[in-house]
Amino acid sequence: MQFASPAVGPELVGVRDALGLLRDCRDRHGLLLREPTCEPRVVLLSESHTLAPKDDVTLNDLRDEPIAYLNDVSPQELQHWAGADLDGRSWRRGPVVGSVSELVTEIKLGRSIALVHRPAMPDHSTPGIVARPVAGLSPSRLELATPAHGTRPIVTEFAAHLLATARRPAVAA
Repeated sequence: MQFASPAVGPELVGVRDALGLLRDCRDRHGLLLREPTCEPRVVLLSESHTLAPKDDVTLNDLRDEPIAYLNDVSPQELQHWAGADLDGRSWRRGPVVGSVSELVTEIKLGRSIALVHRPAMPDHSTPGIVARPVAGLSPSRLELATPAHGTRPIVTEFAAHLLATARRPAVAA
């Protein structure tokens, strides 16, 4: 799991031959976006959390839980990462974190929860943390971004190749 500044999307606008992969970018002005994948998000909980034994969790279950968030996200992105982007529900702010390791520490200690895209946290990857699906939570979108004003044909061809490859079903080795 890696976090990037939310300003990365707007930075692509002024670059002629830029191409970027953006996750859940909310500032789309001046960008042409194509979505190679859309993935469910999950809640990360300490294994000792009262909701950890549940197979499925709802947004209502999480209403009073402190949600950790990154220090450099826009208000729109904050709503998304707090699970409030679809219904505008109120949520409890947890600690501000600056890195994945800080986020993992906060969750393991039971001080907060986090809502992340599913592939970021395989169930077996971090001892002390469990991932649970959340009913009603918006998905995470991975988007291929280029400046809306256009790029050279080689960049456009490369983008098309990436999209075609991303949409192919995985083949077991």
